[in-house]
Amino acid sequence: MRTKVLLLPTGPSAWLRNLVDGLGIAFVAWFALHYATQRIYADAAYFLMQVADQGSFHVINGRWIIVLTQWLPVLGAQLGVSMAALITLFSLGNVVLLVLCYVFVSIRLRDRESGTALVAVQVVGLAHALFCPIFEFYYGALLLVVFRAVWKTDLLSPVVRWSLLSVLFVLVISSHFMGLVVMGLTLLLDRAWDHKRLAAWLGVLLVAQLIQRSLTLSAYEANAFGNVLLGLERAGVGWAFVPGRLWAKFLHTLFHYPDVLLFGLYIAVALMRRKDRWGLFVFILGALTIYTASTLYLADTTQSYYREIVDQPLAVWVILVLFARGTGPAPSRYAIPALVFLALTFRMVRTSEVAVAYVKRTAFIEERIATARAIGIQRGLVLEGPVLQPSGHGVAPLPYMSPMEALLLSARQGPDSIVVLIPSKETHPTHAFTQRIDSSMAQFGMEFPTGIGPYFKMPTTNFEVLR
Repeated sequence: MRTKVLLLPTGPSAWLRNLVDGLGIAFVAWFALHYATQRIYADAAYFLMQVADQGSFHVINGRWIIVLTQWLPVLGAQLGVSMAALITLFSLGNVVLLVLCYVFVSIRLRDRESGTALVAVQVVGLAHALFCPIFEFYYGALLLVVFRAVWKTDLLSPVVRWSLLSVLFVLVISSHFMGLVVMGLTLLLDRAWDHKRLAAWLGVLLVAQLIQRSLTLSAYEANAFGNVLLGLERAGVGWAFVPGRLWAKFLHTLFHYPDVLLFGLYIAVALMRRKDRWGLFVFILGALTIYTASTLYLADTTQSYYREIVDQPLAVWVILVLFARGTGPAPSRYAIPALVFLALTFRMVRTSEVAVAYVKRTAFIEERIATARAIGIQRGLVLEGPVLQPSGHGVAPLPYMSPMEALLLSARQGPDSIVVLIPSKETHPTHAFTQRIDSSMAQFGMEFPTGIGPYFKMPTTNFEVLR
């Protein structure tokens, strides 16, 4: 299964692959720079806030791959850069990792197909989730592509190859439960048991990782598993395949993931034409497994950043099979880069459309910060905000205010300019109300900084209504 791929492929298809790879990397980089202040949406703001306050990595749920999202802002915090620069560094995290992985597989391993696969897993199936670029499998998918490139190469010494495979394997399977599932499916697709010693070693690592995670399972992860088990108990696996559910999921896929659907159709046709029974069987098995797990975990098909996070493993699986089994005779050398080009074009348009609502949202928060400063409010209650409805079919509106995002945006003016804003319906806040809010912040996931770091000098005034 080991192959050598030319660094600069010859023939008419070379320019198309180079165009797709260059355009994809350029788009991801431009997006990170242009929408840096919008990319601290939801959980992203929490992690960046913790990194800035502590000046070090913030890892939860035993998912150490999150370090890859934080090393740039940690470096920036250690160097004392401004909050504005810190936000930009945070946004560039996935771009830098993409470039490093791309250079490694394309130049060191001479595997241009894996290079294009790296670009694909960063854009295909994603729009809203790009504004919250800290979900673990986003990075696990990159490392999974690198893992497979290392698995099939003969350009590395045995010691280096085994070491890289070991590290990449552990990082991917520990990134998320679906990372473990997709890794297992990938090894099944590639008939890993043909490499007996290596497969046995990965089995040892898997057992060790499972034991470690079972002993340190967090409440968040236990709840996630509980949701799936509850779905199984109440409705069973068959519920995911009733006609109404399948139709709703098909429409959801058609409206939001036509790129993934196109890839899947191409794979099915290509594998049937080549009579690749094993590839077709594992592809369908993987798709059904991931679909069932994601449906039992989150049945609602209302589109949002979190819905995309839950759906991404299926998109990654389709991409992996596309590059593992979709390549072959001459037509595929044009077809696959062309498919990725179409998907990239679609994603560039789609993300630009949904970005309008995220830009308006950031503008509203910044306007509230400016108003609070103008009237001397350091801690304010925002009673209402605009309806922020991204374009698209069945898309959830965005929350108009996030306390952690407001905190980070206000910190760009320096630690003495901090403004704390929270959404609330309270029109006559008292001192007791402020005390109650302060004591209950953590339980609602709003764990504000301690104020001991250089970026946040937290105000202690009572909350006032911001009109």
